[in-house]
Amino acid sequence: MTLTAVYMANAILVQLYYCRGQYLPLP
Repeated sequence: MTLTAVYMANAILVQLYYCRGQYLPLP
């Protein structure tokens, strides 16, 4: 995997984390 692929995957995970945070109050 290239750095770009890792960066994009990380960005997607961050988006999912924040979207989930809107429904469940996470620290």
